[in-house]
Amino acid sequence: RIYITLTDGRRFRAELQGSDDIVDIAVLKIVPDSDQTSDIVSNLPVAQLGDSDQLQVGQFVTAIGCPGGLDNTCTIGIISGLKRCPNTVGIPDKMGVLDYIQTDAAIN
Repeated sequence: RIYITLTDGRRFRAELQGSDDIVDIAVLKIVPDSDQTSDIVSNLPVAQLGDSDQLQVGQFVTAIGCPGGLDNTCTIGIISGLKRCPNTVGIPDKMGVLDYIQTDAAIN
């Protein structure tokens, strides 16, 4: 079973909708337990995701995550480059797999 704990302490069961080991990301769907009303889940904030194919150099971006176990990290920056190869960004073991988006947003 997968559980999500929010910053306010609320805990929800979740199901894996998809994952990608290369970029270390997973998409989870919150599934209300029988004792949780659908209102609790439907009132959660939702992040609007963009389309990476529409990005342009110079656009503002937001980086959100938990790098190195640091909870609730959020930084902003700009797109510095598009379609960077893995070797250029320092991860040659991912060659030929993905093109990367270069940003100056600090992820720490």
